[in-house]
Amino acid sequence: RGCRCMTPCHKQPSIQPPYRGLPRRLASVSAALLVLAACGSTQSDTLTLPAAPTVTIPMGTDVVLAPGEYVVVNPGGLRLTFAGVTGESRCPVNVLIQCIQAGSARIALRVTSGAGTRDVALETTMRGDTTTVERYVVRLVGVTPVPTTTDPIPAASYRTTLRVTVK
Repeated sequence: RGCRCMTPCHKQPSIQPPYRGLPRRLASVSAALLVLAACGSTQSDTLTLPAAPTVTIPMGTDVVLAPGEYVVVNPGGLRLTFAGVTGESRCPVNVLIQCIQAGSARIALRVTSGAGTRDVALETTMRGDTTTVERYVVRLVGVTPVPTTTDPIPAASYRTTLRVTVK
C-alpha cells in the first residue's frame, strides 16, 4: 500500500539532540552558584563600575559634541560641555521659502578652566562666533543638522563642532 503526499507514514521522525535544553540548565546552575557565592560573601553589596573615560583632544582640533557631551582640551585642561541649542532661526534649505536673512543657531556651552566654570552662548555667523577663556579661543565651527523643513529639530539630534586655539 502506498501513500501519496506527505501523510504521517512519510514524515521523518523528530530527532531530539541529546544536548537540547542544556543551555537553559547551565544558565540555571550558574545563577544558583552566583546566588550561593553572594550569600557567603563578606563584601558589601555595592557594585563598583569603572569610571567613564575622559575624552581629550589636542589644541586646534575640531571636535563634534552631542548635547550633554564634553571634551577636555590638552594642554591646558580646558573642559567644554555642549549644553544644547538654545535658539534656531536658520532658513530651511529644502523648502521653497524665501528667507530675508540666513538666520543662525545659538548654543549653550559650559566652559571649565583653572579660573572656574562659566556658561557662554555662541552663535553661528558668517565668520563663526568665538569666546575667550584665559589664553584660549573657543570657536563655534558649526551646528548640524541644518533645518530642511519648518518642523523643529529634536534637541538630541543636534551636534556642534568646536575648535580651541591659543590666543
